[in-house]
Amino acid sequence: MAAAARSRLVDRKLKRMLMDAARGSGVRLGALVERLEEEMGVRLPRDWERLTEYVVSSDEIDARELAAVLVDLGVEVPEDKWIELVSSYGLHAPRKPARR
Repeated sequence: MAAAARSRLVDRKLKRMLMDAARGSGVRLGALVERLEEEMGVRLPRDWERLTEYVVSSDEIDARELAAVLVDLGVEVPEDKWIELVSSYGLHAPRKPARR
């Protein structure tokens, strides 16, 4: 698989993981839609399934930007899953800092 295609695939999988984390966290859908509309500059669907599909397939926002929005909204980003997913495709994943 070409590097660019692999990178797009991983980004989409990360975005799906992040949207699942957002939904599971109890974040208000309306608050998430408002923030994403600001970031992406487009009108977005107002239901979880359609919003998730739109965000995952969109090139208007990448996984890092989505993660930043979610953190601002109080969603805990599953860093271990992020690193595992990225590494499983042979891409470089940042290491988590060691706990002291």
